[in-house]
Amino acid sequence: MNIDVRLIPNAISEKDVRDRVVVVIDVLRSCSTIATAFANGAREVIPSPDMATASRIAANMDADRFRLGGEKEGRKIDGYHLGNSPLEYTADEVENRTIVFKSTNGTDAILMGTAAKHLVTASLLNA
Repeated sequence: MNIDVRLIPNAISEKDVRDRVVVVIDVLRSCSTIATAFANGAREVIPSPDMATASRIAANMDADRFRLGGEKEGRKIDGYHLGNSPLEYTADEVENRTIVFKSTNGTDAILMGTAAKHLVTASLLNA
């Protein structure tokens, strides 16, 4: 078995992940937040490469069916429903909703792994 470890998402290319299993580990925020969103009934989490794309995705959804969530450089993004803390992703906020999510590093790492055969987000909450 070969295991490659990359500490930052920009060190990954599509060729690196194709036909492989990719595990994105972010134990403090992004992956914990995603795990919490699903545990509290979120329908799906859509990682976004940037805030403009997140806004375009959300513009095509019924306002009651989604939440914009995430952070930029550790701060909640102005105009977003939720930040990047798992504590914000309660059932009242996320149940049966789509979460359009952008974070400084986590979503970049997830998006870099989308060419993988299997992609898993991992945190201490879903270990």
